[in-house]
Amino acid sequence: MHGPDGRDWDNKITYLEVVPPERLVYSHGDPGSPEQFHVTITFADEGARTRLTMHSRFPSVAVRDRLIREVHAVEGGTQTLNHLETYLASL
Repeated sequence: MHGPDGRDWDNKITYLEVVPPERLVYSHGDPGSPEQFHVTITFADEGARTRLTMHSRFPSVAVRDRLIREVHAVEGGTQTLNHLETYLASL
C-alpha cells in the first residue's frame, strides 16, 4: 500500500476463507503480532450491483485507533477496495 506521504507499507495478508462469490476472510499482519487484525468481506448480489460489507476486528480499540492515525489504515482499506474494483473491471 502507498501512504499519502508517498511511503510504501509492506503488508502480510493470510487468507483464511474464500467462498466465491460470497465471502473473503483474512488476517492482516504477522501471526502473533499484537497488531494483527482480522477482516471479513461479504458480497451480496443486488441485481445490477453488488453490496460489499467489510468488517475488521482489531485486538483493541487502542490498536485500531493507532493504525488509523499513524499508518492511515482507512486510506489503505480504500486503496485495497479500489484495486479490487480495478481488477474486477478487467475481467
